[in-house]
Amino acid sequence: MHPLIQKETQRQLLFFNVLYIIWVAPLLIENKREHIPHRILVVDITPEEQIKRTIKRDYTTKEITKKIISNQINRKKRLETANDIIYNHVNKNLDFIVFKLHKKYLKLAENHYKNNKKYFL
Repeated sequence: MHPLIQKETQRQLLFFNVLYIIWVAPLLIENKREHIPHRILVVDITPEEQIKRTIKRDYTTKEITKKIISNQINRKKRLETANDIIYNHVNKNLDFIVFKLHKKYLKLAENHYKNNKKYFL
């Protein structure tokens, strides 16, 4: 992660008055920053679906998309690093899964706040 982005992220975190924060950091593991958050949530899809969705979203080619993906950490390592995983390619009831994770994070954050008086990231 670029040092200026990391510095700005840390600055912005000071303004939140919430129990937990979901920090979207696409290259967290690639940049060896997985020690920063308390938990890592990975939203997973199959490689085929990742290629298909990226082509559609970015109006790019399959070859370019595969090259971009090849520069990222592999799926197995990403899943091994995760504390929580949402399988976005097989679950039909994502709302319920996200709600359950929210309740879990609230409980973890409340316990963390009691001991640390800081947000849970």
